Amino acid sequence: MKLGLRGPRGIALVGLVALSCSGDDGGGGGGPTTTLPTTGSGGSESGQGSTDAVSTSTGSEDCIEGALQCPCRPDQTCNVALACIDGTCQTPGADSTSSGSTTSSSDGDSSSDSGAQGVCGDGSADPGDFCFAMVSTPFSMGAATRALALDTIDGDGNIDVVTANGTDSTISYRPGDGNGGFGVASATAVGLDPVDIALGDFNADGNLDVVTVNAMAGNMTTLTGLGNGMFNAAVATAIGMTPSAVVTFDVDDDMDDDVLVTEVTTNAVILKRAAGVGFSPSVVFSVGVGPAALVIADLSGDRVADILTANGDSTMSLLLGNGLGDFGGASTSGVGDVPLRVAAGDFNGDGDVDAVLVNPAANQITVVLGNGIGGFVGQLPLPAGISPRAIVVADFDLDGDDDAAVAAFASNAIILFRNDGSGLQEVATIPVGIGPVDIAAADLNNDGLLDLVTANETAGNISVLLTGA
Repeated sequence: MKLGLRGPRGIALVGLVALSCSGDDGGGGGGPTTTLPTTGSGGSESGQGSTDAVSTSTGSEDCIEGALQCPCRPDQTCNVALACIDGTCQTPGADSTSSGSTTSSSDGDSSSDSGAQGVCGDGSADPGDFCFAMVSTPFSMGAATRALALDTIDGDGNIDVVTANGTDSTISYRPGDGNGGFGVASATAVGLDPVDIALGDFNADGNLDVVTVNAMAGNMTTLTGLGNGMFNAAVATAIGMTPSAVVTFDVDDDMDDDVLVTEVTTNAVILKRAAGVGFSPSVVFSVGVGPAALVIADLSGDRVADILTANGDSTMSLLLGNGLGDFGGASTSGVGDVPLRVAAGDFNGDGDVDAVLVNPAANQITVVLGNGIGGFVGQLPLPAGISPRAIVVADFDLDGDDDAAVAAFASNAIILFRNDGSGLQEVATIPVGIGPVDIAAADLNNDGLLDLVTANETAGNISVLLTGA
């Protein structure tokens, strides 16, 4: 069983990780869909692909308070790594009247500070940069946009987006333009009430396919991709009574991606192995009560994929992989308050994979430290806005440590957490669309830095948060 992932649920950490969770506002939230295999644009709300919807102007009419070269917030604060100088957010130490600055070397010579570590606005992607600045005009997707996935679907190398829309019972696809924007949306019907979405190659043809899990239909829908942004007709497969989340991963190392689904009614993870055409019969693994999300990661340090679920009875369940494409029985332990999401990363710099769970009712995330052999040694709750619903883990500042971004539903915001090697620390709150329930990361504008996208269930759209060097 290989630890190599495809699609927006894959994330490069100590071990490669895939994660997912439901985007249902009532029982699932939007699954953290993270794209780092491709490590993911301004377009108009009507979907005409207008490239000027993401403004590069520094005028206040195009600015977001707290961003670089934009007005300071009312409390005279700015985004992380910026300082409020004469009413404008600037790089600390920069001359407010100059477009650039110089630094003096030890021998007295002056040199440009372009490329300095941890400096925003110098035009260079360097370790320590943590420079989220501009939220674009939102892109309409569909009624109750609950979950999203990011990857290169049409083969042009740019990151595209596909969403699951609960009220419409559709998926919506928009091609990326490589500049941080997306083109015209196209919708395709899937099963009733899709709550999560993932990408994978289920027939080993080299093209990405789409899978949704549909709560009211009690099935999953697959749409095989043609490699050009178009899909074959949807095919439904029974998958239990109430599926809540989906992740794709090549469990048996046969060069096509398999599907793993959490199923609430039977308290199970259901494995559907891809069989070239369609899927093999279900393999069922029992977990805790009401599993809402799952992540695949190497939690035991053996380079073999394991499964960790977040369960509705305030527990998490770990199923260790055996290296032969199968998983052992679950070990279940208490964690947080009714976790809705789960992700993985190394949050304390010890080389072991840890877990982080999202607890909406407690308005927090809970970091659970791993011991590297399939166990856990401590929990740390951290405030994360109001009703957090989704999390993505990635090294946003290129310093080698895993950071995190949380979609907070009732805050209508992204809560950013930075990791300096000793743990996650909240550093910024950035407004997005109304009701964010899912979040994903990918390099949307090909600048070498990860950008963020949220699925906003209430607004029925996505918000794009571009990074800046």
